[in-house]
Amino acid sequence: MGTQWKLETFVIFTVFITICKGQKYITCTTPQNLNACEQVNRTDDIKCLLGRNLVNCLLMTENGEVSFTSVSAEDAFLASSLTKNLVVIAEFTPTNLNGKADFETAVLIRNNIESELNPLKGARFCHPGIDIDKISPLIMKEFEIQTLSQNNLEVCSNEKSKTLAEYYINALDDFFGPSCRPGRWSIVNSTIDVEFKSKYPKLLQLCPPENQKNIFLDSLKCLLNNNGDVALTSLNAIREYNLTAPGALTNYSYLCRNGSRVNVTAGSCTWSRQPWSLLIGNKDSSADLPIDLRNWYVLQPLDGGQLQLSEKYVQSLKELIFPDHLGNSININFDRPSLETYISEFREKPTTENSRLCKFSVGLCVASEEEEKKCKWLQQAALNYGIQPVIDCVTKSSKLECLKAIQNTMADITVVNSNMTYIVNRHNLSIVAFGEEETQYMIRTVLIVNTTTIKSLEDLKGKRGFFSEYGDIAWLAFADLLRQTVWTNPEYYGLELSNFLGNSCMPGIHDTNLEPYPTGVSFEKMCALCGNPTSSSGIESCNADSSNVCYGTEGALKCLELAGDFAVVVLKDKLTLPNNASIMCRNGTLTNNTLNIDNNCALSVTINDQIVARKNDPKNRDIEMMLQELDERFAAQTHTSFRIFDRFGRTKDLIFKDTTLGMEIATISNNKYVKSQIELFENIPRPKTTGDIQDGGEDGNGGGGGANSLHIASFTIIGVSLLSLYWFALI
Repeated sequence: MGTQWKLETFVIFTVFITICKGQKYITCTTPQNLNACEQVNRTDDIKCLLGRNLVNCLLMTENGEVSFTSVSAEDAFLASSLTKNLVVIAEFTPTNLNGKADFETAVLIRNNIESELNPLKGARFCHPGIDIDKISPLIMKEFEIQTLSQNNLEVCSNEKSKTLAEYYINALDDFFGPSCRPGRWSIVNSTIDVEFKSKYPKLLQLCPPENQKNIFLDSLKCLLNNNGDVALTSLNAIREYNLTAPGALTNYSYLCRNGSRVNVTAGSCTWSRQPWSLLIGNKDSSADLPIDLRNWYVLQPLDGGQLQLSEKYVQSLKELIFPDHLGNSININFDRPSLETYISEFREKPTTENSRLCKFSVGLCVASEEEEKKCKWLQQAALNYGIQPVIDCVTKSSKLECLKAIQNTMADITVVNSNMTYIVNRHNLSIVAFGEEETQYMIRTVLIVNTTTIKSLEDLKGKRGFFSEYGDIAWLAFADLLRQTVWTNPEYYGLELSNFLGNSCMPGIHDTNLEPYPTGVSFEKMCALCGNPTSSSGIESCNADSSNVCYGTEGALKCLELAGDFAVVVLKDKLTLPNNASIMCRNGTLTNNTLNIDNNCALSVTINDQIVARKNDPKNRDIEMMLQELDERFAAQTHTSFRIFDRFGRTKDLIFKDTTLGMEIATISNNKYVKSQIELFENIPRPKTTGDIQDGGEDGNGGGGGANSLHIASFTIIGVSLLSLYWFALI
């Protein structure tokens, strides 16, 4: 950790020095533009930083570390809700196209349909579809949502068998007449998509043959050729269909958001407008940039600016910031409007208050200010894409407090490390999903034995054991192995281990009110070798922190070498086996004095992240669908800049591990590691009564060591940015 901190400090210091040496601007881009970034860095006047993703570039621009960056319309829309120091320097428009909007949605309605939105009941509705990768589904749903809302239609009923997704489709089917609503009705589950379309065929009755090139044209064809009444389309499609000529749309009007109408011969009204890609700047460090851009790219020098760049570097910068390089023109905003003000002219910003379907939201519990900030960006990104249920961010002091909040219905889900699997079970909660990752990043636990005293699993009885921590994943995997091989119908792991083992060290066992212990559990016995294993210092040294020399993987192995028969630990890099020690595999065989084992030998191999919710909660089906869509939108799809599993700012492993690839839903996953982890969780025997858990300090790591503290690691990681430097920083 110290080395990483020094590296990060060095990079920040280097950037500071380069600014002081006369750099006027710093820009930021993503690794896809590495070559252009390196070329820009050859000049002394502009430096280029590489961000891991574009959201990190926006964060650095907001903080003043970067002067400007180029962003897509959706990135700008997201940032406009969450920043206050960003201004719009310029728009990039395709050559030979005018106007500030990439596209503008519009609603056409037959003139013989009564005015206002209310009489649309039973209307034949033509829709383009919502499976467009680069257009937010929310844009494509806003006419539907407003129509249902203004007609006071009760979308949700007391029928609890439906998900929010089906409530919505059912409401459309009830309100509109024969219609055309093509595309995917569920982007994450093809089976659900087919099921909905089979159940609600009226919504596909008017669909013409699809034109894959322009779905807005398809909705116009539905309206004009298939006897539709109202259609969501775009102004570009109307122009392309040659409907702007006099008399072409005599029988139609534009239906506006406020319910009024505009005759097609008198003008138009739009619902949402999508801006072009933008050049965004920090309000304090980009004052001269519009003039400099004018000098470089419009070739009409003005007073001011005066940053001279050679033609070669002007071209390199153009390749870096222009979305399609030579295929764009730049429209410069010399007044530099704030990003929030600029975006407000295009679209309405969704909020949690106006976006809840069925007054339903999911509270995501986080345990730090950094996690809360990432949660707010995730929340807004999900709102912008119309993902349901909407997310509420709930912040608590630790992941243990988050588990309590879920129990008490103050939150609905949280993400915890698999080291907390036993604690989750003791809270009577369930695991609804796992973070998919490569096996090299998973947690492996092992049983290491003194080969002079232990030759088989049966030899463990009465022996002296050292555990990295009471209740952690290694402790749980060891107890589960004994459940399968030695014990008969165990009622409670703590009691069984107390009776089965000799004097041992389970750090933290005496510090918790995790559950009421059955009569017979000996804290003295389970703490006898803690602190100083050669003198049996006992319960006063049984803390789950650094005051106990036997705590953690390294401590357990150290004490095993001094006075033990076996150790149960999490396998880590750069460990050394004690003398006369070997790993004993799950089948009881011994390895040849090596830590290099396969996964079949380990006590357990578990995925790091697990998403926890209440057991048997009716919300869980909607939570699963929400998680799948978050995975699809902000991990699987590459064009969205907010990355749910990637680094956010300079802190690693916020909410999810940075090494997470995607979501595995527990109820449908075929991943063998997910299945074994669920089995490990579900096989924990339930005691007759349960108790409350007490938090042992910030992040649940047992920082205080007090008698009433719970010392079970929650693995909230203090992240340090991994930065690389070649006259740029990878952040």
